[in-house]
Amino acid sequence: MTFDDIRPFAIGNGIDAGRDVIGLRIESALWDQKVENLMDVRNVHETGGKYVETTGRDELKVKLTDKLTFKGLGLVTDLPKTKAGVDPFIRNPQSGRYYDNNQITDGTDPSVKTGSVGLNYDFFDWLSLNGIWERTNDYYLGYDGFPRGLLNDGNMSSMSDAYGMRYRAVRNWLYDQQYFPTAPYPTYDIFKAELRFAPFENLEMYFNWTRNEYEMAGQVDNNMNHVGTEIHYVPAPKLHLNLHYQYSRWKDLDCITNGTGTVYGHHNVFFETMYLINKDSDLVLQFGEAGRMPVFGEMVTITWDPYPGSLWRSIDTQHIIRLFYRLRF
Repeated sequence: MTFDDIRPFAIGNGIDAGRDVIGLRIESALWDQKVENLMDVRNVHETGGKYVETTGRDELKVKLTDKLTFKGLGLVTDLPKTKAGVDPFIRNPQSGRYYDNNQITDGTDPSVKTGSVGLNYDFFDWLSLNGIWERTNDYYLGYDGFPRGLLNDGNMSSMSDAYGMRYRAVRNWLYDQQYFPTAPYPTYDIFKAELRFAPFENLEMYFNWTRNEYEMAGQVDNNMNHVGTEIHYVPAPKLHLNLHYQYSRWKDLDCITNGTGTVYGHHNVFFETMYLINKDSDLVLQFGEAGRMPVFGEMVTITWDPYPGSLWRSIDTQHIIRLFYRLRF
């Protein structure tokens, strides 16, 4: 998987059954692609006229010098005012109905905005450094509702449809939401840095760090507070070795629901070796869990995973040994 594989789904289009969508997307490149920009704006209503959202996104990439690259990102999601007791983001995937959330008051603004800037400097072909600063008030969309979305339940309730007919269905609700921010959402900062070091053709190392003021950001992406390293080594053309280590800090979900708010440290070790038998088959041995996120290194190979959907990282070392054999017919 590469960024080109996920790019069509990264922006979205707002289209769904029962919706009217008006959108505008402009991609441009100037001065031999030294400046690239993508702008995407859309307005979404239900076919009955009810307002759903207006979203705007702008991505800017500027090649300042041969070695220095600037990137900027702006995201805006404008939403209708909240309805008391109804969560503005998390919904039942089958019915499409938003979950109940008794912490949501009436008439507040749940809109979210994110601004991010980053610089990457390539000292040499084998050494590069990048840093990112992000300021946002997004506690939902960027984390896919994690971890608050895990605190949910459902019960059979009597409900009415648009024609006044009553029926019984599972009515989902979010509990223990008092530990999370509510609309209007306050802003916070995220800082990231990453160093790529590849001193030899067969060795590549990454060192990464994230400091996030929102300490409940979990292991769904690299916004979690952590420091870590990845080492990719190819001692022979057919043999690939990967070693990951990460130390992370997180307000554990159990602690959140107990009201302690304690931040604990976690250690995670993952090791993987892959033997390329031939162009159509390989053998993989793994210890632990490290997710299956795209990596953009020069020599890194993401191995085949028969169980997709892993979190970006497991916060603690998982004592699991896996042996995979793959054959392409």
